[in-house]
Amino acid sequence: MKIILSGATGLIGKALIKALSADHQLVVIGRNRKHAMQLIGDSAIDYVDWSLPVDTLAAVMAGSNALINLAGAGIADKRWTEARKNELISSRIDPVYKLTCLLKSAGIQLNVVIQASAIGYYGNRPKEVVNEKSRRGNGFLSEITEIWEGAASEFLHITDRVVMLRTGVVLAREGGALPKLARPVALFAGGRLGSGKQQISWIHLEDEVRAIVHLLHNESSTGAYNLCAPHPVSQAELIQSVGKVLHRPVWLPVPAFILTSFMGRMAREVLLEGNAAIPEKLLAEDFTFNFAEVTPALRNLLTPQYD
Repeated sequence: MKIILSGATGLIGKALIKALSADHQLVVIGRNRKHAMQLIGDSAIDYVDWSLPVDTLAAVMAGSNALINLAGAGIADKRWTEARKNELISSRIDPVYKLTCLLKSAGIQLNVVIQASAIGYYGNRPKEVVNEKSRRGNGFLSEITEIWEGAASEFLHITDRVVMLRTGVVLAREGGALPKLARPVALFAGGRLGSGKQQISWIHLEDEVRAIVHLLHNESSTGAYNLCAPHPVSQAELIQSVGKVLHRPVWLPVPAFILTSFMGRMAREVLLEGNAAIPEKLLAEDFTFNFAEVTPALRNLLTPQYD
């Protein structure tokens, strides 16, 4: 299969390329070809810049069967000023429109498009369990994911099958949230954030990649999928599990007002709120998680690194 990847230099993208490169022909498109080559380091991949002429891009992508679009600026990288909010939205919808226009102009029809989204679609839901049929929540995270998924309908011009990945908190040793949580605990300075009651829909990076590969190949998979383990936990339970795995006490909570004073609304929605989502559609398709429970997932990721 020939697969186009956008947003491939992030945590998920790099792990996904490792899983796909042996059996598939890959085309990585981004803003900086040389940077992508340095980060990914696979010389067998075709790397292209958006700045190349349309006919050049079309020639490289000719014969493609699938597109996996993971592009989007980091949601928690900066405080949410109005300018940053606009940047977060444009970094998600602009690649959708650019890819659609490019592939339409080149006359390329795909078997499937897999589009990134996020579990933030459901907003803050402290007292209920949500699945793919649940309504959209409130807040900026819900708003941005609705816009993101709405833009993805443009892909129906180039394919009959669009799959949206409502990904939870990805646990990985290489980056993301886990090292930021584990490092203070390893130094005997870890603790819950705010009340610790906020629900965390999480997924091990290995299962994230495996789920994407499953959705890529399963021709009946379509629409939105929750990419998260079947057993969400509270933030307090997550940090206690980190402490258990690292054999460290968890005793130094971070008050909510400290987080919001430094990071504003971003801290409220990303760190102090959450939801308990269930991957109902994946489970219905008999997808099996290698890491369904958080403690074995953390043990796999944190040892022997922090021993």
